[in-house]
Amino acid sequence: MSAIEILSWPFKQESINQINNNEQYLNYPVIYVLNGNKEAYIGETVYFKSRMKAHLNARHNINQINLIKHEKFNRSATFHLETKLINYFLGDEKYTLQNKSKTASDFTHNYYDKPYYDQQLFKEIWQRLHEQKLVDHELHVIENKDIFKLSPFKELSIRAAGTQRKSARIL
Repeated sequence: MSAIEILSWPFKQESINQINNNEQYLNYPVIYVLNGNKEAYIGETVYFKSRMKAHLNARHNINQINLIKHEKFNRSATFHLETKLINYFLGDEKYTLQNKSKTASDFTHNYYDKPYYDQQLFKEIWQRLHEQKLVDHELHVIENKDIFKLSPFKELSIRAAGTQRKSARIL
């Protein structure tokens, strides 16, 4: 894997069974978007095939699996990007998310090369999702929406989070 790849399958047991067990991404950090016509679920895992089997029993109104993979993914990065994708999908408003409770309040610790994942790689992922019609809006459109500006979609910096906690204690 040298660039972002998005692989798609129907959300069916037969599709999951046909995935070759030798595929590198089966035991590698990945992000996925499960979607139907109106609903979606965003997740991350290192056990893709077994996670999809578990979702078959729990997810409804879903008909497609979209696996996002990249050679530089690591567990910290996929956790962070999953949260960021959830927040931006909420701002995009194409789908109702089945897991919208996971937002920027899930503070992502600092990790190696976080600015690369947060800025450059996220933009590339979003562009690919836009090209594949999994999202309706480009990043700048979402970032300029009032729903995005006025909501806690953006991760707080450690300094901002500390200031917010101090303000809460004063009140």
